[in-house]
Amino acid sequence: MVRYVNGDERAFNVLMSRYKGRVWGYIYRHCYNPDRAAELFQDSFYKLVRAASSFDPNRRFSTWLFTIVRNTLIDSYKKRRLKTLSMSMPLEPGDTKRTFGDTLADPESADGEKLTRQKQLEGRLQQALEKLNPDQREVFVLRQFEGLPFADIAELQGCPENTAKTRMRYALEALRRELEDFA
Repeated sequence: MVRYVNGDERAFNVLMSRYKGRVWGYIYRHCYNPDRAAELFQDSFYKLVRAASSFDPNRRFSTWLFTIVRNTLIDSYKKRRLKTLSMSMPLEPGDTKRTFGDTLADPESADGEKLTRQKQLEGRLQQALEKLNPDQREVFVLRQFEGLPFADIAELQGCPENTAKTRMRYALEALRRELEDFA
């Protein structure tokens, strides 16, 4: 990021290639809408470019980036008052055949039973995640799907690291209760 701030345009491409998958995944897990996720993804990197000069090289870049992405999501929710999409909602308006849950299955899997079981688990996990309070859900997603350390999650959420760990523990306990009959 320091190289980009100092005028090295190629450095931005390196950052994009390094973080685009993690950022996309984080955004997508919040809205489950590919078009909306693409819009939020672009907004996030646009804001990153605009805020580049405010980057503090003493901070971790990933934490700074995810703070921008998180704030973009919060702003979006405030503006649109988006509701969390159910896995059984239609993928496209008026389409009764395909749901958001259908998009999570591995299309390459040849084992129909395994595919069905995977879809069921993913659907149940999504439902269980929707029941968590927003802080617990965010800690779980950032830790499990994005691999961020608790220190970075705490900084993103503006809380002590132990609070982030406690939120994760409560999230895991709630998810275990919700999914205990699935085993």
